[in-house]
Amino acid sequence: MYTDKGKNINNAFAVVFETYKNVNKLMEKIIAFAGEEREMYLSSNQFIRYKSDPNISGWAVSYFMLPFRRPIDKDTIYLVEIIFDYEFDHEKDNKGPQIGLSKLSYRDLPDDVFLSAGDYWFFTAPLYDEKFVQYNQNDEGTRFISKKINKERADYKHYGLNSIKSIYIPLVDVNSANIEEKIFNTFDELDSM
Repeated sequence: MYTDKGKNINNAFAVVFETYKNVNKLMEKIIAFAGEEREMYLSSNQFIRYKSDPNISGWAVSYFMLPFRRPIDKDTIYLVEIIFDYEFDHEKDNKGPQIGLSKLSYRDLPDDVFLSAGDYWFFTAPLYDEKFVQYNQNDEGTRFISKKINKERADYKHYGLNSIKSIYIPLVDVNSANIEEKIFNTFDELDSM
């Protein structure tokens, strides 16, 4: 027989696993739309995530990343991040789960760069490490444009990363019916920024 505390713990895990199922469905829709409607392809064999055995924040996946490329612009990665991390600090008044949409432009990104599920560092360092990049942001804290990138670090492991442009939107605003508007039209907006 469950105690109330035991039942609450099981219910909490049930919510997490149901959320994972919904995230998986959303990612499948994004991947399909990218290929069918925008001629973009995933540059990894699956989503990229942060996972760590020694660090308890890595036990549950809280960052999901989908890196896309276009055949006509091979020196650019368009990144979709689904962020559940409660410590996410781009907005000081954390508004809940976010979707980060970023355009990362490189000087020398090889055609055969293929990222594995554990290559989260390839994106988290340039996106979130203040020693790597400094940003200008708008007043709402939702749009970020790199103003200074550490060239030595960018050249060392990141194929000469030139610039990063990012927009963050609430995850709850995105569903399978508005993927084009919320995600892919935002990528178009990043192209024009």
